[in-house]
Parts: sequence; structure tokens; C-alpha cells
Amino acid sequence: MTNTIFIYRAKRSRNKLKYVPYKKHYNSLYDQIDIDKILEKIAGEQMSSVMCQGNLTSEFVSNALGFDELEDYEDADHGEIITVDENSKGVDILVLWTDKRPTTSGNIIQSVRGIAGLHIRKDNRKNKYAELSIICNASSSKMKTRYANLKKKGKEILELLDQLAKDKKCKYITLKALDNVITYYHKFGYKLVNYPFDEEKTSTTDYVKRLTQINSTIGKLERKHSTKTHKKRDDLRELEMLDKEKYLIMNKFQRYLVGLYNVNDRVNFNYSETPDTEDETGDDFVEDLSDNGYRMYKSLVKKTPNAGKKSRKNKKTKTRNKTRGKKGGIVSKIEWIVENTQHNIDRFQDSGLPDNGISLMNLIGEMVDGGMEGGIWIIEWDAHGERHNMFDRYHLAFDDRDLNEILQSDPSLNSATQFVGGPRDPVENVDDIIGSDGDFSDNDDY
Repeated sequence: MTNTIFIYRAKRSRNKLKYVPYKKHYNSLYDQIDIDKILEKIAGEQMSSVMCQGNLTSEFVSNALGFDELEDYEDADHGEIITVDENSKGVDILVLWTDKRPTTSGNIIQSVRGIAGLHIRKDNRKNKYAELSIICNASSSKMKTRYANLKKKGKEILELLDQLAKDKKCKYITLKALDNVITYYHKFGYKLVNYPFDEEKTSTTDYVKRLTQINSTIGKLERKHSTKTHKKRDDLRELEMLDKEKYLIMNKFQRYLVGLYNVNDRVNFNYSETPDTEDETGDDFVEDLSDNGYRMYKSLVKKTPNAGKKSRKNKKTKTRNKTRGKKGGIVSKIEWIVENTQHNIDRFQDSGLPDNGISLMNLIGEMVDGGMEGGIWIIEWDAHGERHNMFDRYHLAFDDRDLNEILQSDPSLNSATQFVGGPRDPVENVDDIIGSDGDFSDNDDY
């Protein structure tokens, strides 16, 4: 550990938040750091733009550094204990680094060059994980001086963050990568997968490798200076072809966009093309989501087939060639309301669903690994409707509200074909529906 990296942890107590030095890494130089003053300066519009090279807004930086959380505490009435929303909390572990300039009399600590922060959380499967919520590194000056500043490399910082997450017993680390840094984080072990312990698809890995090549070639062409007209024309043609290929690759990565399946965000969008109006379409929705970033994971534990997953007994899967109603007619549309717990997702998966193939596997993968906490999944299967590029005849949405509130706002959901979990589930709420054998069954004679 070099003495120009400073690590702090969030100390919270009765409507208070303060960042205090990590004892494990403490040294005397911490006494020279006024952390409160530094954070306030970094959160400012000008400094955040410089530090994060214009990639993050000052509002985002301010939130990550705990200023929204402090504001909530300040707004509390006297004696009132405030519970801050998870999205408003500052990071739990804070890292900042400075330049170090060696001189004849010793090393001199220079200005802050970068900052990073981790939130420590638990996922739906109770796995502890770290979210890399912010990482900024100011660009370095190219001016030569008598004594060159010693700077921190991105690799060194990312390795430190991995170690800090491991120290907290986290099983994996995750981040939301903007499209221009996907290939960078991929180089350091972050993968585009649905679940942190999954192996990345070979096709996805190949796309990332090709994207790396494309970005490199585009960079070289854009820096190239040519005085020959025909060469310029050829360069422009090549750039156009590379941009088209890059666009196609990024379309392949859309499934990893953060918030793609959040029904609360989708309600304001019109999903059919409406050229005669100014309504935003589904394409607009996906384009806006690119600002949220692409979800990437890095496992911090030895990979095994069932890493991070709860074991359960194998169950026989019922298969049906056709889905029929109680009176024998073929059902063309089915709707499920599924409580977002592992138990109820398993029950939904094992209930003899139609189209029991890759589309269902993708659907279950998104429900389990989508990063949603609590709430309700709304799933529709439509035999004749428009097909989804991942889920085929299935369509998936998520709502984080209470079920009764959801049903009041959308009464049509009261007629859902099946409720899995929650107060409307007949199996979960009728004691004698479970036979003496302890199995979920409608038949207690066996």
C-alpha cells in the first residue's frame, strides 16, 4: 500500500454520517487530509467535471459522496430518527488518491487525482456483494517538470477495490459501465452476464474483443492527419463502416442495460412507432437507458456450478405441447403475478409453463439476476402477440410497490391467471393445501 492512497469507511450513528480512516491502512499522512473539505470540493460542479472528465454529473457525484444522505438527516425534526433510502446513501467505503512528487527532502503529497467508492449490499439470494458506485480519475498534465509526479494506475486502484470487497466478505463486485468503458473493465475481469457466477457467453466475449479492436482503429483514424484527399475519403468510409459495426455490437449488449425491465420507468413510453406524434417510443426508452450504463459482474470467489445459489431438490418438470383452459379450449394468453423471492420464482418456474425452452431460461435468469429487490414480477405469455427478442412469447415487467397498491392502480391485474406468492396466492395462504407429505400439491391422496 503506497502512502498516497487514502481509504475511509462510512460511520453512521443517529442521523449522522462521517467518513473516518480505515484503521487497517492508517498512517500519519491522514492527519494532513481534511476529508470533509475535500469531498465538498469534489462534489462541486467544476471539480466533479474535472475529476470525472465530464462523464458524471455533479448531482451523481454528490449523491455517491453522501451529501444527499446528510441533507435527509438535516431535514429531520428534532428527535426524529431518519431511515434513508438505499439510493440516497453515500458509499460505505471511500478511496481517494493523490499524486506524489519526490524531492530531495522527501515525498510531497500533491492534489487529489481520483476517487472511488463501494456500496456493500446483499442481493436477493442473501449474497453479500460490493457495488462500485463511483470511480473517477482526473486526466494528467503532460507538462514535464524537474521531478515527475508519481501517479496511480487504474489497474492498481481496481485491484485495491477488489481486495477491500474481499475484506468485507463480498462474493462478487458489480458496476454500471458506460458504453465507452465496457472494454476497459472487461480487461480487468468484469463480465457481461446475467448472474455474477455465470460464465460469459463465448459470443459476448468475442463481441467485446471485436469492440476493443474497433475502438482502437477508430481512435487511430481520428488522430490521423493526412494531406491527401483520397486518403481522407477512404478514412471516412472506413470510419463509417466501423461505426455501423459498433452500433450492431452495442445492440447485442442491450439486454445488460440497467433498468431495462423496470415497469415504473416504462409506463411513460409508447412502444409503437408513431411518426405522426412526438410520443417517445421503445427505441427512445432504450437509448435513454444507455446513460444508466451496462451491468457488469466480477466474481470474487472460486467459481463452482452452484456458486452463490441455494441448493434445492430436483423436481420433475412438467411439459405440455399445448396450453389449455379448464373447459378444453386452447389458451392464447396467460398472466402471472409473482412475488420477487427465490422461493416463488422457483415455484413459478416449476409450474408446467408453456414454451419451456431458451426463452424461459432467459426469463428466469432475468428475474433471478436482474438486481431487483422486493416487489412483484408481472409476466405475460401471449401466443399471438409480438415476440420479445429475448423472451419470445413471454413479456416481463417489474413493480417495486406493494401488491395491493399495484392492483388498485391497475384493476385489470386482479384477473391475472395465477398469483405466485403474496396475499392472493391460494397455495401460500391455505394451510391444508399442503399434504402430510410436505409437498406442494392439490392431491393429498399420494
